[in-house]
Amino acid sequence: MDLLGGAYRRMREDLSWAAAHYDGEALGLAAETLGLDAELPRLVREDLEYLEGTLGIGAGPRDAESRRHSLLVRLFALSLGKERDEEARGYLLEAARERGSLG
Repeated sequence: MDLLGGAYRRMREDLSWAAAHYDGEALGLAAETLGLDAELPRLVREDLEYLEGTLGIGAGPRDAESRRHSLLVRLFALSLGKERDEEARGYLLEAARERGSLG
């Protein structure tokens, strides 16, 4: 049972970390700027509502690191929308460094 409990705790921690890096406004802005399906933000919100209702994991930035990441993603989307590709690339890389991964 401990093996399953440990796997559950790790999964919950991973999902909580990912949810902390979610920013609905940044996602909407990025989706609009990149011409993504308008349904994407709604579908992601549905998944996050499931996490909150089922596991009690809230979404959205909750510490300095995740708030900084959110700001960098917004700056990335705004720069991309103004066709400032080099600037956008810099924000994207900085957001990835803040998050600790490119994915």
